[in-house]
Amino acid sequence: MWGNDADRKHRLEEILQREDHDDLDDNDPNQTTAEDIAKADSAQMDEDLAAAQATAEGFCVECKDQESFYSCEQCAEEFCEVCYAMLHRTGNRTRHIKKEIFKPDNRDTPVPSVNGMSTSTSKGSSLSGETLTELPESKVIISSGSSTFGDWVIDRSKYIPMRLDLTERKLLRLLEAALNVSEYTDKVDILSYTSKSKRIVHQIKDLCAIISGLVVANDYRRGQELFADKSFEDNEEFFQVIFEIGRRHKIMNPEKMRSAYGKLMYMLMDSNMEEIESTLGFNCVIPIKTVYSYLQERDGLDVLKNDLVADATKEIISDGKNRHQIQQEIKKKEWAIETLSRKYANENLTPDEIKVCLYSIGDNHSFLRTNRDPCDKMLKYLTMYFKPTSNEEGFSLAIRSGQQGARLTHGHETQYWYINQTLNLWREIAHEMFYLWTLSDLDMLDNDYRLRDTGQGLQRLQYCPNVSKAMHTILHKAQQKAGMWIGSSVIHLGDSNVPNAFMFIDKYNQVARILNPIILTLEKIDSIAQDEGIHAYIRDTFGGVNNLRKTIVCDFFRMAFDGSGADNFFSAGSCIDGRLTSAWNWCSQIEKKAFFPIFLLTQLERKMKGAQLNQESRAWQRKQYLDSLERDNFVARTEFEVIIATAEATAAVPGPATLNTTAFDVAQGGATVGAQATTTTTSNISNGTSSHQLGTRVRSSGRGNSMDGGGVEAAKSNTRRRGRGHGGVSLPPTKPFKALILESGIASQDPTEPSYLTTEMGPSRYPARRLCSVCGWRGLYSCNRCGIRYCGLPCLKVHQDTR
Repeated sequence: MWGNDADRKHRLEEILQREDHDDLDDNDPNQTTAEDIAKADSAQMDEDLAAAQATAEGFCVECKDQESFYSCEQCAEEFCEVCYAMLHRTGNRTRHIKKEIFKPDNRDTPVPSVNGMSTSTSKGSSLSGETLTELPESKVIISSGSSTFGDWVIDRSKYIPMRLDLTERKLLRLLEAALNVSEYTDKVDILSYTSKSKRIVHQIKDLCAIISGLVVANDYRRGQELFADKSFEDNEEFFQVIFEIGRRHKIMNPEKMRSAYGKLMYMLMDSNMEEIESTLGFNCVIPIKTVYSYLQERDGLDVLKNDLVADATKEIISDGKNRHQIQQEIKKKEWAIETLSRKYANENLTPDEIKVCLYSIGDNHSFLRTNRDPCDKMLKYLTMYFKPTSNEEGFSLAIRSGQQGARLTHGHETQYWYINQTLNLWREIAHEMFYLWTLSDLDMLDNDYRLRDTGQGLQRLQYCPNVSKAMHTILHKAQQKAGMWIGSSVIHLGDSNVPNAFMFIDKYNQVARILNPIILTLEKIDSIAQDEGIHAYIRDTFGGVNNLRKTIVCDFFRMAFDGSGADNFFSAGSCIDGRLTSAWNWCSQIEKKAFFPIFLLTQLERKMKGAQLNQESRAWQRKQYLDSLERDNFVARTEFEVIIATAEATAAVPGPATLNTTAFDVAQGGATVGAQATTTTTSNISNGTSSHQLGTRVRSSGRGNSMDGGGVEAAKSNTRRRGRGHGGVSLPPTKPFKALILESGIASQDPTEPSYLTTEMGPSRYPARRLCSVCGWRGLYSCNRCGIRYCGLPCLKVHQDTR
C-alpha cells in the first residue's frame, strides 16, 4: 500500500549519497534535490493510500473479500467478523474496543465489548468454565412442526448429492474399471522434457477410449449408438455425465474409490485448462447433481418445505429400542414418504423421483451418524471419565515435551480443554463435510497448480480460496464455543503439508476411521468379558473392565493429542492440521500398546456373533443358507425317486424298464424316509453320447425351464414324454448300480451337513451352490455350461431332461 520497500530503500541511499559528496555540481539544472525526492515520495504515498482506501472501502482490510462487520477504535481499521476474532484473540489486542458497522437482519446488536473472542453472548474465557462440558446440540432436527427445519433442509440440500439410480450405477462400474487400469498420474505428474500438454491430451483421450470400449463390450447396441462414426467431441455430454457420476458417488461414499478418485479429479483438473480444452475440443466438467438443483429444475422445491420431510428423512436407529418401537418408526417414515411423493408429484416430477430425493437427504443423515457422531461419543467418554479441575491418580492427562514422544507441554486442565476443543472442531468439520466437499470440488477445478516436491513425492500445490474461507468460519465458530482457544490457529492449505483441497478432504475423512474402532472396542468390552478366561485376563492385567476403558481413553487422549507425528511445529504441533497428524501417529503405534489384544478380541467377537444365536435363530439361519441364490430352482426329490432315476440311467438294454421299490429306508441325520412305489417308465437309450456328460457343455432347450416353475412338474413332464416314446437321454452304463449309489453321496452324506432332509424344512427353491440342485445332497460335480452342482449321474440325467 505504501510502495515497494526496495524502491524506498534505493531512494534513501541516493539521498545519503548526495549529501556525503561535496563535489556534486550544484548548478546543474537537471539534478534532483533531496527536497524534491521527499516531496515526490510523499505524493506517491498519498496516492497509494487513496487507492488502497478506495479499493477496500466497505471490505475487511485483512481478507479483502468479505464485508466489514466491526471497526476497531485502536487499530482504526475495519474487519469482518472472522478476521477480527482471529487478530484480536490474544495479547493486548483483546482489550481493543470494537464497534459494529454491519448488522444482519437475523442478529441482535451486541453491546461494545473488550473481549475480541466473543460478543455479548460470551460465557467467558476461563478454562475452568462450563462452556464445553455438555455435548454440542445437533443441527439435524428430527421433530416436525417448525419452519426452521424446512429452511435448514433447503439450504443443506444445495450440497447433498443425488443418490445414483440403476443406470448410473452401471456407468459407475465402467468408470471405475477404466480408472483402475489408467496410469494417468504416473504419466502426467512427472519431471520430463516432453510437452506436458501433449501428455495430458494423450492420457485423457486414452481414458475416454477405454471407457468407450467398455461401454461397447457391456451393451453393444448402446455403444453403437454412441460411438459409431462419432468422435469424442460428439459424445461430450456422455463423458460429462459419467465423470459427474464418479464425483457424486465419492462424496456420498468416502470409503469408495480410494485410488481412482484422485486420478479422476487430477484428470478433470487438467482438462479444465484452456489450452487442454481447446486441443481436446470438448469440456469434461459439469456441476454435481444435487437434491436442490434436481428439484429446482422440476418445480418441486415445495416438497422440502413440508414438515413431513423430518419424518421421511429420519434415520431409524435401534439402540435402546424394542421391536415394536422400531416398527412404529419404520411405518411412520414410510407413510411420510408416500404422502410427500403423492402430494407433490407433477408433470415434471414423478413420485419415484421425489422418493429418491428424500432417500438422498436420508443418506446425508446416515453420513452424519457415521462420521460426526463418533466425535460426540468421544466427547462423552472425555466428560465421563475426566474432570478438568481434578485428576485421578494414574489417569492424569498431563503431558510434557520430550517425554513419551510428546512435543507439547500441557497440564491436566489445559490438555482436557485442548482435547475438548479439538473434538468439537472435528465435529463441526464432519457436520459440514458435504459443504466443504462441494467447495473443494470448485477449488480443484477452477484454479491452476504447480508441481512441487513436498518430501512425499511430487504433489500438486493449488490455492484453495473457497475451502480456506469456509474453514476459517468453522474455526471461528469452534473458538466462540470454547471461549478461549488453546494452541495455534494456523490452517494449512495449499502448502507442503496440505497441497490442495483434495488432500484436505481426504485428511479429514479419516477422523471417523480413527475414532470408530476405538468406540467399538470400548462398547464391546462388556461382551467379551463374559468369557471367564478373558475376564480373568482383564482383571489381572488392567484391574477390571472399568479400569480397562479408562486406560484406553486416557492413553488416546494423552498420546493422540501430544503434538507428535513430525519433527517440526509447522507439520505437527498444536496447529489445526497438526492435531490430526498426532492422532494418525497414535494409530501407527497401537500394536505396541498393552491393550492391543483387547482390540483384536473385540473384532473377533463381532465375527463370532452368529455362534451366540438361540436354537430358533440357528434354524432360521440354516434355512436362509439353503435358500441362497442358486439359478437352478429344481425342487428336491426324495430318496426313492433318486434310486428310480439311477436305475433308469443304468439300464443296460434299451426299452421299457420296471423297478419295484418297497420299504426303502434311509437313515440319514436322524431322518428316516420310508417309501413304496411302483414306477413304469419307458426309456429310449441309444449308444450315442449326451451333451451334458461330465466335463462337457450343456445344451440349451426350452423344455422344463428351471427358472419358470417347478422341477417336480418338469420331472413329471419328462416322464410323460418318455412314456410316449419321445426321445430319452443317452447314458451308457459305465458303473454298476451300487457304485453309482455310493458316488451319488447318499451313503456318504455327513449327518451334520445341512440338506433338505436333515433340516426337515422342506425343499428350497434355491439350493446352495455346494449342494446338488436336484436332490439336495452334496454336489460333487458342476456343469461346465450353467455352473449348477449335482451329486452324480442320476441327478445329471434329471438335469439334462429339464434344462
